Amino acid sequence: MGKLIPVLIRYQLSFLLVNSPEEEVPDEFIASVLTAWALAVAIFDWRRRRVPNPALVLVAVPAVLALVFYRKGLLGAGVVESLIGFAFGAVILLPGYLSKQVGAGDVKLAALLGLLLGIKSALVAMLAAGIVIGLMAVIAKVRFRKDKNSGYRLPGAVALVAGFEWSLWYGMAMQ
Repeated sequence: MGKLIPVLIRYQLSFLLVNSPEEEVPDEFIASVLTAWALAVAIFDWRRRRVPNPALVLVAVPAVLALVFYRKGLLGAGVVESLIGFAFGAVILLPGYLSKQVGAGDVKLAALLGLLLGIKSALVAMLAAGIVIGLMAVIAKVRFRKDKNSGYRLPGAVALVAGFEWSLWYGMAMQ
């Protein structure tokens, strides 16, 4: 996987530099690619309880380049809206990270999802993610009730991706 990441980043850079801003890539295609990526991150976190940095870089690079070159994000949010979404995604999970309840990968993922969605959709995504993680916590509490010191960690990326998918596809359906 280590050698694949630079190749994909070079491909993404060449795509952004060769195609003009007038050549629109269909929103459904971008959403589908981001859905596949997000599900891969969620599955990785479910199995290993960590979010891999290379997976985040794989999407962060084209997302930032799209903002720089096209003045809009991969999903159509403006520069300011995307940057505020990025800050919101990071800040909303920062207290959990500082109290060691949330991993750094989850904070980075939330910030990246905020950058992709923009602030309006990021608010919806984080609300949905909060509901999902709450349900996951109740299920884990019931399941591991006998062992009070189980130290079970919830896969935060699963909830974040669920919120992202809800916001992404619900937002597209409402347009």
